[in-house]
Amino acid sequence: MVRDGISLEEHTALHVLPRGSLTAKRYRDEILRPLVRPYADLNPIEHIWDIMSRSIHQRQVAPQSVQELAEALVQVWEEISQENIRRLIRSMPRRCREVIRARRGHTHY
Repeated sequence: MVRDGISLEEHTALHVLPRGSLTAKRYRDEILRPLVRPYADLNPIEHIWDIMSRSIHQRQVAPQSVQELAEALVQVWEEISQENIRRLIRSMPRRCREVIRARRGHTHY
């Protein structure tokens, strides 16, 4: 499991937490339903995860183990500039206005 956080001024270190197996049921019950689903469109960290995922997929050699993936995630996390994080967070009022205008319908966020 991986934990992180962002704010206008800084971002936390990325922590990879080895805490047993993350089964589909645990992911659904402990992460997806309570944390991701209610905020997926409007949570800026989800956009950071997208950036990280794309960066990992663009590597010449894909991580071959959980340890290599964890190391790659930490490296990518540390490469994300604070200015990109600030820009993303500052975009949230505009994103919220668009969601309100769409009356909870589809937006490109």
